[in-house]
Amino acid sequence: MPLPTRRLLVALTSLVLLVTGASGAAAAIYGPDVSSYQHPSGYSIGWSSAKASGKATFGFVKATEGTGYRNPWFSTDFASMASNGIMRGAYHFANPAQSASAQASYFVSVVGRLDRVGDLPPVLDLETTGGLSPTSLVAWTQTWLQTVRNLTGRTPMIYTGPYFWQSAMGNSRAFTGYPLWIASYGVSSPQVPGGWPTWTFWQYTSSASLSGVSGAVDMNVFNGTIDRLQALANYSATPPAPPLPIGRLDAVTWTSSALQASGWAIDPTTSAPIRVTLVLDGAPFTALTASASRPDVGAVFPSAGPNHGYVVPFRANPGPHTICAMATGSSGNLAVIGCKSVTVPAAAPVGTLQSATWNGTAVTVTGWALSLGTTSSVPVTVTVNGRTAVTAVASVSRPDVAAAYPVFGAAHGYQLTFPAPSGAQQVCVTVPAVGGFPGGQVGCQTVGVPTTPPFGGVDAAGWTGRALSVAGWVADPAGATSVPLSVTVDGVAGGSGAANGAAPAAVAAQYPAFSSLHSYATLLPSPAGTHNVCVTATTVMAAQVGCRQVTIPYTPADGRLDTATWTGNALSLTGWAIDWSTAAPTTVRLLVDGKVASTLTASGSRPDVGKVFPANGPQHGFSVLLPAAGGTHQVCLQATDRTAATLGCRTVVVPANPPMGRVDGAVWNGSSLDVHGWALSFAAASPLPVSLLLDGKVARTLTASALRTDVGTVFPAQGANHGYVTTLAAAPGPHTVCLTTPYGSSSLTLACRAVVVPASTPVGQLESVTVAPASTTTVTTRTARVVGWAIDPDVTAPSSVSIAVDRAAPVTVVASVSRPDVATRYPAYGALHGFDWSTTLGRGTHTVCVTALNTGAGTTATALGCRTVVVP
Repeated sequence: MPLPTRRLLVALTSLVLLVTGASGAAAAIYGPDVSSYQHPSGYSIGWSSAKASGKATFGFVKATEGTGYRNPWFSTDFASMASNGIMRGAYHFANPAQSASAQASYFVSVVGRLDRVGDLPPVLDLETTGGLSPTSLVAWTQTWLQTVRNLTGRTPMIYTGPYFWQSAMGNSRAFTGYPLWIASYGVSSPQVPGGWPTWTFWQYTSSASLSGVSGAVDMNVFNGTIDRLQALANYSATPPAPPLPIGRLDAVTWTSSALQASGWAIDPTTSAPIRVTLVLDGAPFTALTASASRPDVGAVFPSAGPNHGYVVPFRANPGPHTICAMATGSSGNLAVIGCKSVTVPAAAPVGTLQSATWNGTAVTVTGWALSLGTTSSVPVTVTVNGRTAVTAVASVSRPDVAAAYPVFGAAHGYQLTFPAPSGAQQVCVTVPAVGGFPGGQVGCQTVGVPTTPPFGGVDAAGWTGRALSVAGWVADPAGATSVPLSVTVDGVAGGSGAANGAAPAAVAAQYPAFSSLHSYATLLPSPAGTHNVCVTATTVMAAQVGCRQVTIPYTPADGRLDTATWTGNALSLTGWAIDWSTAAPTTVRLLVDGKVASTLTASGSRPDVGKVFPANGPQHGFSVLLPAAGGTHQVCLQATDRTAATLGCRTVVVPANPPMGRVDGAVWNGSSLDVHGWALSFAAASPLPVSLLLDGKVARTLTASALRTDVGTVFPAQGANHGYVTTLAAAPGPHTVCLTTPYGSSSLTLACRAVVVPASTPVGQLESVTVAPASTTTVTTRTARVVGWAIDPDVTAPSSVSIAVDRAAPVTVVASVSRPDVATRYPAYGALHGFDWSTTLGRGTHTVCVTALNTGAGTTATALGCRTVVVP
């Protein structure tokens, strides 16, 4: 096996041969390694001459290469070396492009266990990569070495070169536990790669001459003494080795569900049957006694008799495999009697659905199923119209299946019962993929399922002290995972729910087929009295599953005043209340110091209450703001049921909080001041009486009750009805408008605003000038009546008007007639601002003009207009 590319010259070879005693005075120990190349034209090696030359104390022979080549001279050379007292070894030339375990098994099938005296360890000749990366080649090498160790019991050697190991193996240090046979030419001492502390054999040339060998031959030297070499070659086994067992692995075939190996084995020293071990891909997996009748074997070996055959069914995962047979003799010696390669197809699971029938309440299926990926029981899944109905392990004993499939045993039957919907249902059974073998269906059948209502029972109905508790179970033959329920109390809908809990153990035992067997437990409110409680389940059809009579005592309402705090402008009260007879919100009263301050419905969301009292739900909370006067108050929550019980009280201290208000605006509109604002008391929600003072004098007293939504938003406890809007009369000049309210024994000023009123001209209207009819036809004069009104905005007192008729001197008249309509328009000035004046006019056309005189600040008068009248 000439691994290095360089070749030694004869002179260098001679020099190398001298370098043998560096570690001591002992003579070097040499030996060749040969292959078919040393047999040109059928030449036989003269091993006796080689031994006599002193250069063949040991030797190695190539045995195999890959998985199909066997050196045709191996058996001859190997036997001749032993007969001439040469310690012998066998090597395998690696082809990493093929399976490592298959090559190892093939090698051992040719060379045996190498366990006789004089047998050196098996050798892996590693010179090519087969296209593998260093990482992959390291793994390949480990597999080959371990497989050979398993098969022979000996630790193999590695033959390689330093440069190959460093590059192709990445200089791996993982193999220092295996002896090293290093090939290195043209050096005085070989380079040792991969962390090995030293070498065991050194191939120092490929062109040595050796007596008995035709042409050049590889020559090696052993690193140690003859005693060490003999120890390596099994010389410690002093008794002569008994003859190896003989036999054959005749065939390994696929039988559609399993592999079957057959062959024979004999121990030459006895006629008794011996043990055979089968090895799958380098790993022993079963052992048996080869005792089956083989008349053909008995005819060839009459002294042994015919009972030495074996037939072994076994399973293997899909893909290519190498199976070897090893025979163990009566003295424990082992021989590989054959290896075979076989490919296992990825076959579908095996089984059948033998029956699918309706038993009155459920569907029952029977059959058997197994996966070729395991001998264990496998799970099967039953589907109804494509939906999973049940999954269980097919483990019922079926001796008939074991008889047909002995590798897999009997535990592969199934009998399963499950609910199904009504109608024609396709029931199928499938097996999952296992161990590289695919899954698949083993059978389908159609079964007719009649429409069947759910059934069940009401196990208990009673009053918990807070709610009506109803519990029981429901089974749905159609297989629903959750069954809707309705509960009636005396025939009236009382609640709903679903049966989706675990069934009671006793019921589950009574109906083992029903995976859709569910328990239920529901709570609902109920009034006092004796009631008939019934439960109805609805799936494909509705069915009453049971009724119970229950007597419920009167239970007073309950609740709690959780908080009572002063926010700064109101009492904030929160809590909850429940009337146990209904899920509807209940009405409660809030009392402050024993007086009802508010009656309200507790309907706010309280998930925490709903969680504790699910029968009544969460809508039982309240949160309210109430006004309160300063001081210490007791706030209580009172039920409105027949007990009117106090459900809880709290004490809260309210600081003194005087009324509050504001003058939002005081604006002159040309004739009066428009004043608006708001005022409220924190002690009550009712409107507050207030006064508006103009320059310190009461100008208007009223109740602040107008709608002010903005105020209600800020002060929700007091509400929105706390606004005011009014007008005030005012003379020209600066003024102060103040808002006051009674407080204690005096009044409290809430707010003030300064305003300047400009000087204003009079306003008014000449409304009519009318002539009275004549009393007789001889009358030459008539009475004319002048009507209207006038106001001087600078004063609230009546003002005067000047009335002129034609060219006569004007007459001054005080406008003091009551005019409520004018008071409505100008509330700040009152009603006493009308005029109604009469005069006598002769026949003819007359013009009447009216001027409003300025009686306050300023001097400007205002012409109110003229009217023309005709006296006939």
